[in-house]
Amino acid sequence: MSIKLNKSQGISLVELMIGLLVASLISTSVYYLYGSGLKTFYQVNDTSELQDESNVIFSMIERDIARGGFVHPIRGDITDEDNCIPVIDPEDAVEVVSGNEISACFDKPNYDGTKAYRYKITYKKGNGTIGLEDTKTLYKKIVRTNDCSGTDTIDTSLEPNFASTTHDEWLPVSKNINTINFAKAIINTNQKEDIVNININFSSRNNEEYNFDFKKRIFLRNRSVIVNAGNCDEKCPNSKKIFSDYVMSENISFWNPEVKNIPSARIIIQDGFDSTEDELKWDTELETRYGLVANYESSTGVLSITGSANGDEYEDFINNVTYVNTETDPNDRDDSNDPDRRLVLALGSDVCSPVPREVGTNFHFYCFQERTSGGSSSWDGGSGNHGMSTNGWYWWGEAEAEAELSRYYNLKGYLATITNADENNYVKDRIRKSDNTIPAGWIGGSDIQSEGTWRWMGGPEDGQIFFSDNNNCNDDAWVIPWAGHCNWSEPNNNMGAPWWSSESARGSSRGYSCALGSGHCCGRPNGMSNNSVCDGEHYTQYKTDGDWNDLFLPGYRHGVYKTDGYVLEFSTNFVTTNTCGNTNDDQRAACVNYLLSKEIVLKDFTYQDEDMLDLCDTSA
Repeated sequence: MSIKLNKSQGISLVELMIGLLVASLISTSVYYLYGSGLKTFYQVNDTSELQDESNVIFSMIERDIARGGFVHPIRGDITDEDNCIPVIDPEDAVEVVSGNEISACFDKPNYDGTKAYRYKITYKKGNGTIGLEDTKTLYKKIVRTNDCSGTDTIDTSLEPNFASTTHDEWLPVSKNINTINFAKAIINTNQKEDIVNININFSSRNNEEYNFDFKKRIFLRNRSVIVNAGNCDEKCPNSKKIFSDYVMSENISFWNPEVKNIPSARIIIQDGFDSTEDELKWDTELETRYGLVANYESSTGVLSITGSANGDEYEDFINNVTYVNTETDPNDRDDSNDPDRRLVLALGSDVCSPVPREVGTNFHFYCFQERTSGGSSSWDGGSGNHGMSTNGWYWWGEAEAEAELSRYYNLKGYLATITNADENNYVKDRIRKSDNTIPAGWIGGSDIQSEGTWRWMGGPEDGQIFFSDNNNCNDDAWVIPWAGHCNWSEPNNNMGAPWWSSESARGSSRGYSCALGSGHCCGRPNGMSNNSVCDGEHYTQYKTDGDWNDLFLPGYRHGVYKTDGYVLEFSTNFVTTNTCGNTNDDQRAACVNYLLSKEIVLKDFTYQDEDMLDLCDTSA
């Protein structure tokens, strides 16, 4: 999230210098909430010690307000009836009392984590009344409550933390505030109950004529909690809003989600997926309101979201997607994987809606690009047109050229490079055509440089050898799933190219990345110029059964060997830039949070792990 300086018009150099002077003069006294205690304050008097005083104040308010509505998962522990108090109503989670007053109500565990207690935190600008005497000071109050009213009486004598976490009187947070305004965000004429805008006008302590406006948007982490752990159901807590804190843009000045359209998104249960337990659910009201279509594939753990909506609308929808574990006995949940579950989010783009995968510090994204027109057409095997069809399917080189021109936000595309069995199985299990079949298409390997030595021809693995045809599969980086078996079946360079005798007549304009009119088809900088290298099978493909095959340049039209598309890959270690800025499209694209990974814990019944399930889906 970013803090933006509001400016209604251009400013001169003199005004800019005055502004810089003002920023250095602003000196507010900040009492900062720190640590697990809610009343450990540190006073900040020297602005030189702060990178930005507004950041400190906004961060403090955000920390408190964003927790509004949180119901601690220990509320679901039915062995302690004291935990089973009512859930927090959405209107009480975060309440904008007036433009200059806001409150949040949420649970917090006690010192040893065995119980949960409810607190209400209120921020209010001074108005001259008792306790709020200074009209240019922001005040704060913290009270214990069970019903979020802040007026119910609770015996706190047995809880040692209470003495240091609550204060019924107003305490100052920051001085020199001319105005402050809290308001629920309005997006497309709809008021967002889970987004709060804060605008503060600061004045200089030494000269009140100098002042600046700052604003920030806070995204609540606990969206409209209606049914959750407070139900004290025996199977609960059993669910979690996994991406409730997802924010789409790092800088809305450079890339504003409110005015950017998103075509699609995917959420995948990548690790630990158990089709007998795992479900992903969503808010159907939001689905209808934003014109989206969501579909969960229970056999693969993939939630696909389609429909053109703006970034704010997609963000809101994603924030409300819920993971649900349907195992009725929490002790029987499958937690054999480490982590128990990993879920990955990927936004779609104009190029495709990719399947994401997290590997170490990198993310990979895969799409199948169906291409049945616009290419030089595949080999048919018949006598007409020297065996060439007229279907417009892409040759391998055309697929390679298009892939390398593709962009997924700030990532560069390439024909997929499958580097191990886990990646191969992941792609094969999750990349599907519209009829849910495994697509047959080109991938990025070739032995065009040296017969029998297969290299990746692009992407971060460009030039890496992944297979040598020496009749010993075990000598290679991993056992390639060649059709049949690599010792006796594929790759076999079996079929020539009888159409080659007429190929020179096709000219260089037919789309292949080589210059076809130069008398050979493989005159690439890293290729060979001998026509004979084109007379064979030198390019990798997925067959429709998921095995690999070596195939000739134009591809094939029939059966399991047809090549009506290609597998496109992007990776976070193959980028245009990682700098979020406003200089060019690549920098603006780098501001987009197009991916997010979250882990889930299924059985932490001490309720101390923040990744533990924390809501109750009573319909599971």
